[in-house]
Amino acid sequence: MSTLWSNGPQARVLRFCSDFEAAWRIVWPMFETSTFLSPEEEAARASWRASIARLREDHCTESSGFNPTGIGRIPNHSSEMEEVVNSTVRGNTACVITKHARFTTLNEYRLRMEGADWKIEKIVKIDPADSKPFTSKQKINTLTRGCSPHAELGALPAAQAQMDELFNFTERSVTRHGETTRTEISRIGTLTTSSGVLAVLDFGSDNSDARPLARSVAQGAYPVERVTGFGRNAAVRVLFSDERPTSWHPARLPDSGHVFSVDAGCACVADYAAYASMTPRDKAALHGDFIADQRPAAREFPLGKSDVGVVFDSGFGDGGYPAYWGMDTQRRVTQLVIDFLVLTAHDDDGVIRHL
Repeated sequence: MSTLWSNGPQARVLRFCSDFEAAWRIVWPMFETSTFLSPEEEAARASWRASIARLREDHCTESSGFNPTGIGRIPNHSSEMEEVVNSTVRGNTACVITKHARFTTLNEYRLRMEGADWKIEKIVKIDPADSKPFTSKQKINTLTRGCSPHAELGALPAAQAQMDELFNFTERSVTRHGETTRTEISRIGTLTTSSGVLAVLDFGSDNSDARPLARSVAQGAYPVERVTGFGRNAAVRVLFSDERPTSWHPARLPDSGHVFSVDAGCACVADYAAYASMTPRDKAALHGDFIADQRPAAREFPLGKSDVGVVFDSGFGDGGYPAYWGMDTQRRVTQLVIDFLVLTAHDDDGVIRHL
């Protein structure tokens, strides 16, 4: 038995597994000795339903959907046959993953603190392959090798040189195509990066598609704001200092440009290595939570032990959107802006200006 069964969420899972197996040992012999659709089988099913109700009351949150109706020759949960392979706690939520000696799938226990006690909110069976990182450490190291706080800063394309991101982040009335909106600026979270190498990309794509920005920043935690208009996220910015940007430059990839594609209607900014190291299981859970949010959505999401990314709806949806570094008079990064072009207009020459 794993030593991670020690306390807190793990102790709750241990007690649940022990009680589940004890109930199984009582009820399973009743099924073995009964015939199909007999009164004995119905009595066994009633006993199992009562056992599940007690387990749910003793170990689960009120909103838990734990309600297995079937019973098999091997208990799905067992303190003797399950071993903890991973355990994480973040605030008032926790996740304990166990490997069952008789099954190929893993059990994922999602827990939440209720009062002074941990309770199980959900139990999910997962494929071990979904618990492996999207990207190997070797590939991450290779892709970040060319990133630097001194990476070359290019000039903005002529069509974007008239854009004013400081003006974009001002509260004002904007009229576009005959419709008027009042823009609002709000804080949406904190970006925490342990490496300083960032990624800006489509949140709906596999994390293995992530690529780092060429220019890196200092490790740390930075506020993230958005400006909204027309019921959309018009732009998002990360504030690295209080200094006012005096110039804007493409936030490009080492071997590519500064316009990133969105095909799932949402984008994110995150520590590259932490984001690329996510597992498909974690990504699917986070994406599901985000999709359920009120629109236009924006929220933080945890990455590993210390990093925190921020995900947000991308303007009018899918498309290609530019990212810019804002530099101060000392040529230091002060902002990273992702513009969804909601508060812009093109002239006849294709030049983009903010409204």
